[in-house]
Amino acid sequence: TIDDENSYLNASYETDLGLYLYSASRFYFGHYAHEGRRIIDDPTPFAQRQHRADWWGLDQKFVGKWFANHSIVFGMEYRNDFNQYLSRAYFYPDGRIDSAYSAKETFSRNTTSLYVADEFRFHDRWRLNVGARYDKASDLEGNWSPRVALIFQPDFRTTLKASYSEAFRMPNADDQSFYRSSAMPEYVAAKEFVVQHDLDRRMRLTGTVYEYRRSKQMVDVTGLQDFAAVGSSQAHGLELEFEARWD
Repeated sequence: TIDDENSYLNASYETDLGLYLYSASRFYFGHYAHEGRRIIDDPTPFAQRQHRADWWGLDQKFVGKWFANHSIVFGMEYRNDFNQYLSRAYFYPDGRIDSAYSAKETFSRNTTSLYVADEFRFHDRWRLNVGARYDKASDLEGNWSPRVALIFQPDFRTTLKASYSEAFRMPNADDQSFYRSSAMPEYVAAKEFVVQHDLDRRMRLTGTVYEYRRSKQMVDVTGLQDFAAVGSSQAHGLELEFEARWD
């Protein structure tokens, strides 16, 4: 059996700080709990896993329009993952716990992020969007995540967008528990081409061609539970989406 619980709180405040500067402030809090029980083919057949996570954060964003044809977004975010609890337990049929493979662990992390982006409209139908984000976690080295996108609008109903971006995934509590000091971020480089067409004011059709390249994935290099961040993978495909709304 599996039980999942997820709750969150968001509070935001938006205001104009002048003719050319807009501010958006956001506070958020989240809670997640998971408990799973299963029977496996093992001398200790009864397994139980529990996860709990609590976090809060602040995001302060500004949008400046001081220069003609430019929209500059910049800001910072702070997130405190103050409670990441993980437990796993394996039981013998008579109810005794297998202490060799059972564990209870708690992790925490603070992350400070800075970001900036500029959208430059250099033609009535063309826009260039360039941005970057820097994330520094309390237990990891800092990481840069750049992105660039070229946007073309041949008419008021159709938008074409070609983009390239890089991002990373921080190791979660499961990763830290399993890989220990070897746990490190995974990276992804994404290329996308998107065509979006409004059929009318209520219906929209979107098509996306994408390629994702992941690197620094954890793999067992010897077959003896000796893991290292040397793996990579690639995914590519086509996605179609139809949206409709009724007033």
